[in-house]
Amino acid sequence: MVPSPANSRAVSTAAARARSPRHVQQREEEDTAPREYQLTKEQKQRLEDMGEERELAGTRAWTQRSYGGHTDQELTRLIATGPVDARLEDRDAAAAEEAAAALVQEIEDAAAGGTTLGRIEVAPIYVLLDQADEHLALARAEEAWETEAATVAATADEHLRHLSLSDDKSRLALRMAGTSRKEHAQLKKQAENGARR
Repeated sequence: MVPSPANSRAVSTAAARARSPRHVQQREEEDTAPREYQLTKEQKQRLEDMGEERELAGTRAWTQRSYGGHTDQELTRLIATGPVDARLEDRDAAAAEEAAAALVQEIEDAAAGGTTLGRIEVAPIYVLLDQADEHLALARAEEAWETEAATVAATADEHLRHLSLSDDKSRLALRMAGTSRKEHAQLKKQAENGARR
């Protein structure tokens, strides 16, 4: 069988296109172009684990910038102002060292003299403590007197209750009990005075 001229022209056109320099170049670019790979689940998980390990170790990723992510302008400003800030910090540190040395000297002088800075500062408290001791002694004395007065008042109340039972008795009954009306009235008055204390 003889190929038909239409078919042979179609085949020859496709072959000619395949051999054309533009088509060859396009095929070469496709062969050399980087292929995009898809990560598997295991590879993605391993990548996440490596990121966590890096964070725990305190290591930065290669894509992160050093010096805390400052921009170029910020880094330039920090470099320019760094020496000035350092001199200020040095001056403050020297002043703090002088103050510390003066305080140490003051403490040593006070210790050599027998008085310490702490004793000097708490001296006013000793006066307050002495006053508190006096107030405490006075309060305890008043509490003891109050307790004694309550005991006397309770005894007087008991005597009054006992004497009140004899208020309605006749003179003869009081005489037989070994007392008189006058003595009964005096005892009652004494008990009332004791109850008032």
